Amino acid sequence: MSGHSATKIAPSWAGRPPVDDAEATQRIRDAARRCIDRSGVNVRIAEVARELGVSRPTIYRHYASGQAVLLAVALESIEPLRARVASMDVDFRTTPAEMVAEVGCLLFEWLSWDSQLRQLTRFGAGAATDDVTSTAALLLTRGLIERAGASFDAPSDADHLDEIAELVTRLVHSMIERPAVLAHRAGEQCEALRRWITAGVNGILTENAEFVTDPDREQMKPAIRREDGGALRQ
Repeated sequence: MSGHSATKIAPSWAGRPPVDDAEATQRIRDAARRCIDRSGVNVRIAEVARELGVSRPTIYRHYASGQAVLLAVALESIEPLRARVASMDVDFRTTPAEMVAEVGCLLFEWLSWDSQLRQLTRFGAGAATDDVTSTAALLLTRGLIERAGASFDAPSDADHLDEIAELVTRLVHSMIERPAVLAHRAGEQCEALRRWITAGVNGILTENAEFVTDPDREQMKPAIRREDGGALRQ
């Protein structure tokens, strides 16, 4: 018997190939979750491939990178929370800032018990996965705010929604990592978080509103006299 024939090759997909792309991507995400449980979010394509019994090119046929796999896992994990946010019973008198604060509190409660999603969305943690975790965190927070139906009546909605999503993401993860000094119970932490988010979002929206003025405002600004006798607008 030759040396080549004696080598045993493991069957692809552990002998159970997926029936379609949907099953393949689901099994890749499930394998990635098991890898995360064992070694955290610093998961490589090679590790996921070994978990499934496939080659790396097989994974790449469905996901462009390891970061893409992690992002897909995060998006799947947040879906139940997205459904909960979509079913929120919001009073018609609720302001956009109050609605965002409620979303922030729901996200805080969810991440407090879902350790895997917390790792996947850990913002600015200083790890090798910062790019994907920061991206996932911001995408998920923004998606939750949009799902809640908060409206931002300003010309640059997208820019300010991104800023609001980052504010909420930073405050939520900060509260999880370092709970408020004067808040000793989870309920108190949520109330503190709600106040902070409401104040922060109101500040962003108020600042934005100050720029939505009469188009002739620029011409109405007082002039500052230059040293050479000319005039500059403030």
